Amino acid sequence: MKNLSWQTSQGSRIVRVGVVRSACYAVETGDGRRYLIDTAVPGERAAIEAQLERLGFKALDAILLTHAHGDHAGNAAAWSRRFGCPVYAPAGEVGQVRAGRCVLPAGATPLGAAVMAVQRRLHVCETFEPVPDVRPLPLGEGVFGPHLGVVATPGHTECSASIVVDGEAALVGDALIHRGRSVFPPFADRPEQVGDAWRVLLGTGAETFLCAHGGPVERALLERSLAALERPGRRPRA
Repeated sequence: MKNLSWQTSQGSRIVRVGVVRSACYAVETGDGRRYLIDTAVPGERAAIEAQLERLGFKALDAILLTHAHGDHAGNAAAWSRRFGCPVYAPAGEVGQVRAGRCVLPAGATPLGAAVMAVQRRLHVCETFEPVPDVRPLPLGEGVFGPHLGVVATPGHTECSASIVVDGEAALVGDALIHRGRSVFPPFADRPEQVGDAWRVLLGTGAETFLCAHGGPVERALLERSLAALERPGRRPRA
């Protein structure tokens, strides 16, 4: 699959890499800093490294994890060594990344619950290589220079975060999962907080929301999804 890429009005470039199991995003900001948002699973390591090589990413300023699950943190330790860069994870999940063992989410929908039951039996994405020196991911605007901001978007996990590039695009991890017409994450520890996270994302002013699973979500779709979620008696769809 070809890389999907986005360019902001302030000169930042975002490229989606690793799209088989879980996508991650290479970001080059307008001031030349380079970041990797999430790291996919070890089985995709060689393919993603080849993509990064083609993009000219021979060094990284940091690896930023949206949350601690193995399909997002699976290559963090290896790439921290390879690129000589620090790893940041949401403060409440640093311990999981440091230990290389995460707490798998509950199913927020009937389908999600069935899938998670299978994953727990098979221990899929439950363990990964520990990252001993992981750092807490700071929240706020401009925390990694003038082009990047970080906002808390709990729901999928209690401490999930999203990375906002130039106020135009948000890298949301699993705060959204775009399958068909639905963007509601079918796996979530705090499903009651998903709507709050969506309001935070819309409040950033971003027009495009880039997921780890599924295609990009445009602002109008997220607004419609939030309105539908907030209707009385509305149940989320997988």
